[in-house]
Amino acid sequence: MNASTVGNIGHTLNISSILIYASIVFIFGQQRHDPNSKTTGGVLDQRWEEEGYCRSEGATITQTHLDSGAAMALILILFMAYFLRVKRQTSIPKLSSSNAADMEIVDNYVMYAMLGVVAHAFAHFLIYTGLTLGVYPDGEIRGIDDLRESSIATILSKSLPVFFGWNFLLKSYMQSAGWLTILIIASSTVSGFLYIPFKFGFPFAQCILFFGHSLDQLFFVRREKKTFAYAIYPFLTVLPSVILSILECTQCSSRFYWAAYGHVIYDVFMALSYPIFYSFCSIYYRRSRMSIKND
Repeated sequence: MNASTVGNIGHTLNISSILIYASIVFIFGQQRHDPNSKTTGGVLDQRWEEEGYCRSEGATITQTHLDSGAAMALILILFMAYFLRVKRQTSIPKLSSSNAADMEIVDNYVMYAMLGVVAHAFAHFLIYTGLTLGVYPDGEIRGIDDLRESSIATILSKSLPVFFGWNFLLKSYMQSAGWLTILIIASSTVSGFLYIPFKFGFPFAQCILFFGHSLDQLFFVRREKKTFAYAIYPFLTVLPSVILSILECTQCSSRFYWAAYGHVIYDVFMALSYPIFYSFCSIYYRRSRMSIKND
């Protein structure tokens, strides 16, 4: 089985997992509170459902955002130090031409992924700062879902900045897709945010970004670029992250580690998954170079 096939399987599994996660959160989970539904629901963990993520027991919302942001920032700093050290020890001229090209693909994966980690950590710090400074007087964070009953002019004026931001955010996840595809998905995403409760904003954004990434990798990446890095990326990064999200929203109260650490578990894994991916690729191409020299 070649690298392209393995990677395709990984991204197909990722899309399937995202659809399961989205169904749990946005379909089955919502039925419990729908008075017109005949289904009892109960799929979502009640504690997770209250806030849209798993807050560790005894921690405030403010503390949870600070812990997540700090953990991700620390991982980011340590990885950058490791990345620069590896680059000094294993520069591209020391690799074969094919391995050098493959490592450039790896660097591209990691660069955009770590930018996502930076944005994620920044968002946690931003929410922490807003809560600390009393930007949200009643303690409840607001989103563009509040605009549903507003005039079309108000909706457009306040959602346009979000729309433009999502174009660039999606492009970082869908690097091979054309801008027309990005525009269509960004428009659909912002429209979706108008009807999704703000507490479910993160699950919704995660579904869109991870789904978009796998869609991009499956249909827009050229076959010759589907190398070892392409094969292992979904299995080490996005797919485990989605599985963790499913466990978080269904077992927040029933497992001691979720109760003790909450959403920080997801954030720490997501931030670590990209350095792990980079390490695997670095070791693989280094050994590949050594085997070529020995031959």
